[in-house]
Amino acid sequence: MIYKLVWFYVALLLSPTLIHAYEKQTELASKGSMLRMPAAIALAPYAGMALAPPVYLALAAAFGVGVLVSYGISMLNENNEEPCSSNGRLPLGRKSTGRSTPRDLNEQIALRSAITASDYGKFISPIGDSAWPEPGWYKMSFNYPLSNGRSIELHYNRNKFTCDVDDFKFKN
Repeated sequence: MIYKLVWFYVALLLSPTLIHAYEKQTELASKGSMLRMPAAIALAPYAGMALAPPVYLALAAAFGVGVLVSYGISMLNENNEEPCSSNGRLPLGRKSTGRSTPRDLNEQIALRSAITASDYGKFISPIGDSAWPEPGWYKMSFNYPLSNGRSIELHYNRNKFTCDVDDFKFKN
């Protein structure tokens, strides 16, 4: 437990960096970037407490997002809805409709990022494929920006009701 407190205080000492990261994240989210944290942090239970977002980020970094949720602070997606927790779920493996094997380290990182943040992809369209007959399946897009200005785009299928994900594939 003491190491978590140490991490929390280290994170608070880095508040200017966290503030910059939060501002950058907000700027990227407004441009439609796929690499962003949840677009809103709801403070309804603690409306009288005006803690800066970096404090919440520090808490999440030190103790995990679960500590925020357990104290009534919810992480919301861009539609101000609780995201269903498909983040980090492994693909079902029902069918592959494209190249799903990474060619290099950047593609490995992009694929891992897409799987880890699958709740925050961009909606493309509903799916009418017989491999995913259940209602609620949608095609999603995830862009992973590279330092050279290019990006790696992945498409995947996500069920908004069951939170299952499947068929991650590279589109470039």
